[in-house]
Formats: sequence, structure tokens, C-alpha cells
Amino acid sequence: MKDTQTGMQRVFMAGAAVHFLAGCSPTLSIGGAYYPAWLVCIATGVVGAMIGRAILIKTGWDGFLRPRTLVYPALAVLVSLGVWFFLFRP
Repeated sequence: MKDTQTGMQRVFMAGAAVHFLAGCSPTLSIGGAYYPAWLVCIATGVVGAMIGRAILIKTGWDGFLRPRTLVYPALAVLVSLGVWFFLFRP
């Protein structure tokens, strides 16, 4: 019985944290609409990965990257986190 109660308390606390921290994300006003900053960072990361891919193909380094299905998403994450860190750090 005690394990179930402890598990329920954890679920409740996690739900409460998500509920109360949901409004802590910074927002950006773009064209009169408010977008969460993480959405802008993800879009920037995808565009940055596309630009990085074009540069790697142009320089000939794309052929050396293995496996590409992991390299380019990792590049998108790197750019996204870099944008978040430099623009929205606390």
C-alpha cells in the first residue's frame, strides 16, 4: 500500500509541476501572434541544419559523414540549443 501511495504522490507532484511551470516559457510576438521561444529555436535549428548540409555538400565533406541520418538531426539540435542559449538564457 505504501509503494502505491508514494507512486501516486510522485505522479501528482509531476503533474503539478507541469501545470504550474507551463507558463514560464518566453514568448515572441511575430506578426501580432505570440509564439513560444522553443518553437522559434526549433525552426532556426532546422534551417541551420539545411544550410549546414548545403555547405558540407559544397565543400565535399558530406561524403565522409556516416550515418547521415544521425548527423543532420544532431546538427539541427546543436543549432537549436545554441540559439536558445545565446538568445534566451536566464
